[in-house]
Amino acid sequence: MNMFTCLFDTITQSELSKQMLIFDLCSTEHDSEIMFGGGDAGLSALDFSRIMYILFSLGFDELAAEFFSRNICKIAIDEFEEYMRTRITDLDIKRYEKWLEEFCMNAPTERMKSILYEILSL
Repeated sequence: MNMFTCLFDTITQSELSKQMLIFDLCSTEHDSEIMFGGGDAGLSALDFSRIMYILFSLGFDELAAEFFSRNICKIAIDEFEEYMRTRITDLDIKRYEKWLEEFCMNAPTERMKSILYEILSL
């Protein structure tokens, strides 16, 4: 392993750690349990989609990839396919915005809430 590979791995791990910390600080207890728990929280297609939407909206690509690979096999394929086949409506868009707002509101400080609102253009 050369120096650049080692440095890249450190940066990637560091970025993933930051993303995990922010998600844990701002997510609901249920979502934190899904993300970091031992799998006892139960994962629905809606939970999976909501968490993926939040992660991608924040630009947390590393954490999204890790979450996806760890959980895609845990949800019922037919439930997920049905969820993905539905057309996106105005109600869905409002629900997605609500997911992001709830995430921001869970931030532990007003400063962090403000930063998240700015990042997510809310």
